[in-house]
Amino acid sequence: MVYFISNPKAIPILQNNPDKIDWSALSANPNAIPILQNNPDKIDWYALSVNPNAIDILKKNLDKVDWEMLSENENPNVIPILGKNLNKVDWSALELNPNASDILDYLNVNNISNINDKKGLLNFLIKTKDKRIVPLLQNNLSFLDKNDWSKLSLNPVAIYILENNQNKIDWTNLSSNPSIVQRSVDKYCFDKEFQTEENLGIDLSKKTYNPYPYNQNTEDSHEFIKFMDRLEHKGLLGREGEPEPVEYTREELEKDYEDKINRNIQEQKQKPTMKKSTRKTMRIKKY
Repeated sequence: MVYFISNPKAIPILQNNPDKIDWSALSANPNAIPILQNNPDKIDWYALSVNPNAIDILKKNLDKVDWEMLSENENPNVIPILGKNLNKVDWSALELNPNASDILDYLNVNNISNINDKKGLLNFLIKTKDKRIVPLLQNNLSFLDKNDWSKLSLNPVAIYILENNQNKIDWTNLSSNPSIVQRSVDKYCFDKEFQTEENLGIDLSKKTYNPYPYNQNTEDSHEFIKFMDRLEHKGLLGREGEPEPVEYTREELEKDYEDKINRNIQEQKQKPTMKKSTRKTMRIKKY
């Protein structure tokens, strides 16, 4: 029945048999707008809110909209509606929207302080690979917990924030961040002027050998050493006695990380993806 309702050629038949219509399924059907407009009392607003062709109806009935489903709606014209109703946005659902980054046009350092779901917003920003997130996050770093910093360590556009908060970095995740190759590895491994307590965020007085910063009493310094060990394992660093880092070409290190990143991307593509559960057991089918 759902397949039949989704068939655009079935619309005339449905119009002649309204008593047999599944109105929930029909409300999500982009081809069914004329029928829905003529039967507003039959609309399932939960389903209609994700219908990409229902924007005009939704604009006129914002009090009936399901904001979780609207946040997923893939019509680009939904973003201005969400931008004018930031406190109603479901930030987790918005992550599933291919137009999600456009919401950044409606966010600034002043209005995000008034958003009720601050945690949801920050989680959305942390995962968004758009440079516009940087000033928004910089003004809210005090709200980030260890898990947030772990996710942020993967975001290539957040490298400036990470450089200035290295005691919060998840070094394992940072190893997979493509931006680290061009910026941080050079500084950590080769730039002695950069290796200050202020820049590295750790006590250098107990480092075991130059030029690697190390504090035996801090967990983050151990993670740093693990990070260096991974580079050493790749043959990119030498560590006999108290060595200086070996010379390498940036192209070699970039290629090594690009290959790793590409492998990770391919592995992620092969994994089955599931959208987050919603209030209803069966999600509305998108046509």
